[in-house]
Amino acid sequence: MVKLLAFVLLCCVVCFSGVRPEDVTARLYPVDCVVPSCVTEQDRATIWPFEDPNFFVRCEPTGAPWELVRHPCTDRRLFHFARQMCTVPGVWEEPCADLPGLEPLQPCAEVRCDSAADLRRLWPTEEPSTFLQCIPQAAGGIAPVLQDCPHGLLFSGRYQACITVHRWQRECSFDGENTPGPTGGDTDPTTTEIVTQPPPSSTTPEPVWTLCQPPLCMQEDPILYPHTNPSFYWQCVPRPTGFWEALMRPCAASTYFHYGFQHDLCRRNVTDRFSVRGVTDTISTRDTIKWSGLDGLGPRTTSISSSTSSWALFFIKRLPFTRILLS
Repeated sequence: MVKLLAFVLLCCVVCFSGVRPEDVTARLYPVDCVVPSCVTEQDRATIWPFEDPNFFVRCEPTGAPWELVRHPCTDRRLFHFARQMCTVPGVWEEPCADLPGLEPLQPCAEVRCDSAADLRRLWPTEEPSTFLQCIPQAAGGIAPVLQDCPHGLLFSGRYQACITVHRWQRECSFDGENTPGPTGGDTDPTTTEIVTQPPPSSTTPEPVWTLCQPPLCMQEDPILYPHTNPSFYWQCVPRPTGFWEALMRPCAASTYFHYGFQHDLCRRNVTDRFSVRGVTDTISTRDTIKWSGLDGLGPRTTSISSSTSSWALFFIKRLPFTRILLS
C-alpha cells in the first residue's frame, strides 16, 4: 500500500512539472500600469493591453464617438504592449512588468553601415520619434536614411522597433560622444552624413493605376516587382512596425531589371526597357528562358513573341514548371 501511494505521488509530481511555458495564455495579467482611454488623439492611436494576452483593446468610432473594442490575436500569438502588435509567445512580455534599470546612461552608438550586422540594425537619433536605417542608394554605396516612427510610437534600440510611449524610456545619451581620448591628436568630431527622404509632394494629381506602381506587400513576399525606371525594382521588406512595405532598390551599374528572370541583365542583352503596358523586345532573340520545374509533371513548351504583354510574364512567374522559348 505504501509503495502504491508513493507511485501515485510520483505521477502527480511529474504531471504538474510538465506544464509548458506557453501555458501563460491560460493566465490573466493585471493591467494596472495604464488606463485604456479614447480621450486624446494619442490615446486613440494606442493599442491597449487586455488582462488576457490573447486579446487587445483598440479605440473605434462605433456607437459612441469613440469606444474601446476588444479584438483577438490570431495564429496563437499574444499581444505585446510595448511593440504594439501580436507576437509569438517566445518574445512576449507581460504588459505591466517592471522595465529594466538603464542608469547610468551610456553614450549612444554612432551609426555605421559597414558590415551585414550593421545593415540589419536600426540606429537611434536624438529625436526619439525617428531612427536611422542603412539602405542602398541609387548612386551606389550604402548610407543611413532617416525614418519616422508611426504616429504615437517612439523608437527603442532595445526592442529594435517603434514602441508605445507608455513603455518607452531613454536608453542612451548623445552627450559627450565626440569627447577626445587621453592620447590627444585630432579632436575634430567626425559626423556621418544622413540621407533624408523628401516628403511626398502635395500638388501631385490623383494617382492612376499602372502596372509598375509600388506593390501591396503581403507577409514574406519573395517576388521582385518592376519599376517604371528599368534601373530600379521594388522589393518587399519588413518594417519595425511588423508590416511589410515596398522599397525601391537600384540595379547594379550598366544593368536593367528583368521581371521574368527576377534579376538584373546586362544592357547589351536588353534592346528596350520594361514598359508599364507591355514588353517590347525585352531580350534578344537568342536568349532562351528555361524555368526549372517539378520533375515528372511534364513541363509545357510555349512559344511567345517578344512583344508579349507584361501580364503574361506575371502569370508565367507563377508557373515555374513552364519552359518558354522567345522567338
